[in-house]
Amino acid sequence: MTTSQASCLAAGALTGRTIVWVAGAPTPALTAALAGLGARPPGAATTPPDLVVADLRDSVAPTAVDRPGRAGAVLTAAFTAARAGRDLLTGATGGGLLLTAADAPGPTGAALHAGLTSLTRTLATEWAPQHIRVNCLLTPQAPATQPLADLIGYLAGPAAALLTGQPLTLTPPAARPGRTA
Repeated sequence: MTTSQASCLAAGALTGRTIVWVAGAPTPALTAALAGLGARPPGAATTPPDLVVADLRDSVAPTAVDRPGRAGAVLTAAFTAARAGRDLLTGATGGGLLLTAADAPGPTGAALHAGLTSLTRTLATEWAPQHIRVNCLLTPQAPATQPLADLIGYLAGPAAALLTGQPLTLTPPAARPGRTA
């Protein structure tokens, strides 16, 4: 099965949709995968974005997480990026905000996961009257490009219009209990 056959979104599924990053940056492979789904390049947008991504994966590297105060610093960065995303979505007819972080090991990683889940649910409740959806995605440190593009594409599309306040986890098939690749 080729990568394009494995994609759950058809080419052109995101035609006319704009995805913008307020923290971190998409890799060239992720940018190409999203463009293959029809998403507009971030710099070409003159209209409000459909999805704003705050990519905090670099802040949550396993070697950096267990330092004292690191989880608090990452949560502060997540809130700052979320507010910047809300500012981009305010005045639009709605849109989505995706907080993305790497799944981190140990007790600090668990505290970070709980903090991001709580922040996601709180912001989803607070910003619902403005038609802003907020979700959180935990990924492996180096996620596969196409599944990540598919999930981001789904969250940018109309099918996710009612999905908000959810912590999502992108897990490789081999790491799922009872499943093989």
